Amino acid sequence: MLNLCPARAIQGKIELPISPDLLYMAALGACASSRKIKITNVNDSGVLQEIIRSMSGHASFELREDSVLYISPNINDDPALLLPLPDSLLSYRMIYLFIGLGMGKTVTIQSAPKKQINDYIAQAKRIGIKIVTEILGDNNDGDNQLTGLKTAEWKSEALKKTSIDDEDCTALLSFIFGKRESLTFGIDFNLSTPLRQLAGAFGFILTAKN
Repeated sequence: MLNLCPARAIQGKIELPISPDLLYMAALGACASSRKIKITNVNDSGVLQEIIRSMSGHASFELREDSVLYISPNINDDPALLLPLPDSLLSYRMIYLFIGLGMGKTVTIQSAPKKQINDYIAQAKRIGIKIVTEILGDNNDGDNQLTGLKTAEWKSEALKKTSIDDEDCTALLSFIFGKRESLTFGIDFNLSTPLRQLAGAFGFILTAKN
């Protein structure tokens, strides 16, 4: 017979699995900065395979038996190659989109409704980015067409004529990260975004002063 009794205390260390959203963001960062990266504690899953499929042609992935994932950007990455956003990753979709736009990619979104697409276009306009769209597939559902978004023009001087909020600031930083350019602009709020850690991990400096 096995008797189980409540424990007074439990001690130990638990390693949580890596966030799929941050994993995809790191993969985009590797491609944007053309740097090979190593990520530990990664297990194979359906989400990981979706990420690998979406990054096909942009980077190669090697998952080893010790749960270490190596991501190597393709040196001869075709600028015309589409960058599809995984449908299962929604938390930082705006960041993924604007990093891809900064990289000069045509970013495709399968499941975004027209209103969300229009919101992205309006957001880009506020920070000086002109986006063009293209319907790349028709599945007879107006809200779920495969839509491609690409940067047609960017004018940083447009920032001098508008006030920028927290969300637009994150979009702008994502775009600049994808372009690998530097930019100085003013904000009047506390900056809170995972891009601060992402930029530092790839050797970039992101400073914010109110």
